[in-house]
Parts: sequence; C-alpha cells; structure tokens
Amino acid sequence: MGMLDTRRPGLADVLLDESLPLEAVLCRHPSFSLSFLTAGRHLAAPYEALRSPRLGDLFERARRAYHYIIVDTPPVLPVPDCRVIARWADSLLLVVAAHRTPRRFLEEALNALDPDKVAGLIFNSVDPPRPGPYAYYRGYGAPAAR
Repeated sequence: MGMLDTRRPGLADVLLDESLPLEAVLCRHPSFSLSFLTAGRHLAAPYEALRSPRLGDLFERARRAYHYIIVDTPPVLPVPDCRVIARWADSLLLVVAAHRTPRRFLEEALNALDPDKVAGLIFNSVDPPRPGPYAYYRGYGAPAAR
C-alpha cells in the first residue's frame, strides 16, 4: 500500500468502529515529524458520522499527542462538515479563491462561524505583485527600498 492509498482506513473508519484506535490509522511521513489521517472510507452520510461524540474524544486524544492539529474540511457553506468540526477547533483559517469566491459567500461563511475562532483568511490565486514604487506586496503600500 502506498502512503496515500485511498483504501487505507481513516477518520470515517475510526468514527464508526470504536474498537479501531486512532493510532492504528495514522500515517507517518518518513522524512518529517508529521503524522496525518486520511478521510477513510466514503460515507453516505458523513455529517452524521461527524456528529458522533467519538469525534470529540479523538480530538482530545490527538491534542495530548501532538503540538498542532490541522484539519482540512470541505467549504463552509455547501456542506455542514466544517461547522461541526469547528466546534472542536481552537481557531479557523478560511481559504478564499481570489477573484472567484463571491464576496457574499465569504460573508455568509464568516457569519456561519464563531467569530472568536476565525484567525484569518488565506487567499489563493492572488495576482502577482504589481511593479512600481508603491507595489502592494512590499510593505502595505510603503515605497520600495532602493
């Protein structure tokens, strides 16, 4: 089996099978101090599995074993997964596709989340820096160093 083999058990499997320990499904990167957990088997109703009290137990177990836990979820609006998982998160970063995500969708997503948990936004597909002495990416409009 490859490191990212989709047949490998993951979060869904651990949520559904209480006899399956988290440690049994974690993948460890051979070159870094990094472990990861795949989504696991495809579920017909993932939202229901995520509402399981077992998810909170898994987060608590992971908190004791790791310095940081990063969870990549589907978008906030079309599916409720992120909002369920956000309950267990210390902070949230929203990824926004620059020039593609409508402003109203971003506003709705921000309104759907606990504002105290939103740590910031990550903009993908941002235009490259504009040339000139007041290039936006060089110190928030400050003149470029010469």
